[in-house]
Amino acid sequence: MLRKKFSSTEAVLAQMRTIRCIEKTGKMKVITPFVRSQVDICKAFGFAITDGCAPVYVSKAKSTTRKRGRPTKPKVEKQEF
Repeated sequence: MLRKKFSSTEAVLAQMRTIRCIEKTGKMKVITPFVRSQVDICKAFGFAITDGCAPVYVSKAKSTTRKRGRPTKPKVEKQEF
């Protein structure tokens, strides 16, 4: 499985080197989220991925329901006195 994606063991190790363990004083240690190829490597070797390390995609775009452009004017009904 890994032979199709990576040309050598050095390429596999290079992909795994980007994983970092961040330690903050007084808080828990945090491991950077994995990317798809790192997940494939872990599955090939039978390693379990912890909950905080699983890749989760979150869109950075603002979710707005408004349409772009100039806002429409509110409709005003004429009243006769």
